[in-house]
Amino acid sequence: MSAVNRPVLIIVDEILNYIGHGFDGADRTALAGQDTAFLQGLLDAVNDVPNVAMLAVMIASDTDKTALYPAAQARRDDLNS
Repeated sequence: MSAVNRPVLIIVDEILNYIGHGFDGADRTALAGQDTAFLQGLLDAVNDVPNVAMLAVMIASDTDKTALYPAAQARRDDLNS
């Protein structure tokens, strides 16, 4: 991001779906760990690189009818609190 030498805007849509699918990874803990590490690295870069901003678009989860696995529902509940 610093290599482009100009402002960068990152837009992530439906981030709860991405996190939910990663954590619901059906016994694929390595994949969930990689997804988590990617998101952490991305957020760290947004914080550390000048002129970078990130917009995370989230739905109103209280009106979302998407059925989630228990782990994803627990993550949603945690974020909502």
